[in-house]
Amino acid sequence: MSTTVVTRQTPYADLPEWLSVAEVAEYLDLTQWAVYQNIHRGAIPHRRVGPKILQIPRSFLDPSNAQMAEGVPMVAYGGAKVKP
Repeated sequence: MSTTVVTRQTPYADLPEWLSVAEVAEYLDLTQWAVYQNIHRGAIPHRRVGPKILQIPRSFLDPSNAQMAEGVPMVAYGGAKVKP
């Protein structure tokens, strides 16, 4: 587990190498459900740690990341698409 408390204002450089679904949801201002939906549809890269734990690499949230720079449409609650 990371010791950094992740908020929307956390600088990229201060983010842990791997983030939980809850941390990514907080950082992108999405619900955890929306993060899981985006993982399921392939919009968010991840790794599985054990049978139920998913982790998302910090590199996905990098502002210079092509996916984030292009504003990959992600599903928010209710199926509405948002740009991170």
